[in-house]
Amino acid sequence: LRIHGAAWQTHPAEVARLTEEARAAGVEINLRDGIGMAYGPAPTAGSPGVMVLDREASYGAWLHEFRHMRDDREAGWLGMRGWFSDAEVRAGSEIRAYDVEIQYAEQIGDTASAERLRLLRDEEVRMIMEGDR
Repeated sequence: LRIHGAAWQTHPAEVARLTEEARAAGVEINLRDGIGMAYGPAPTAGSPGVMVLDREASYGAWLHEFRHMRDDREAGWLGMRGWFSDAEVRAGSEIRAYDVEIQYAEQIGDTASAERLRLLRDEEVRMIMEGDR
């Protein structure tokens, strides 16, 4: 979805709202240039994690990572062990995160990106589940 522009350009009000939501929850936000994006749960349960965001990331990518943050918050800040020790829990979070990004792509009429995101989602879930064996 990066072809549509950086989130801070295409959705400035939403980026400001998401940034405030994360900070209010106690999530540290690190903006960087040219790196991958991630929400990393805290090393121990009970604390919010860290959000790493590429300054040029698409709005869809922001929605994806913020879904991970919200999953962690709604689960009571599970921490690394809580998210990475159970493949089904981790896969469920990836499905939810990709699905919000897919819904956004469809909403703006970008069916090609929506299909690509479905393939990426399915591949990531497969890798998570096979890594559990």
